[in-house]
Amino acid sequence: MELNDFSKDFHTSLDTIQWVITGYVLATGIAVPFSGWLINRFDGKNIYFISQLLFLIISILFWDFTEY
Repeated sequence: MELNDFSKDFHTSLDTIQWVITGYVLATGIAVPFSGWLINRFDGKNIYFISQLLFLIISILFWDFTEY
């Protein structure tokens, strides 16, 4: 992975890119066990359906949000 390319593409410092990647890795490290717990606690099909439905609803709500 080329961090310098990210830094140039997003017009930000290398430190900021490293913090963003660290945050992403930490969030993934929390989300994977949590999703496993959700599937064990509730029905996996329902969790999958609800997550797809939420993604669809949020995508529809923000499809034209281009101010930023």
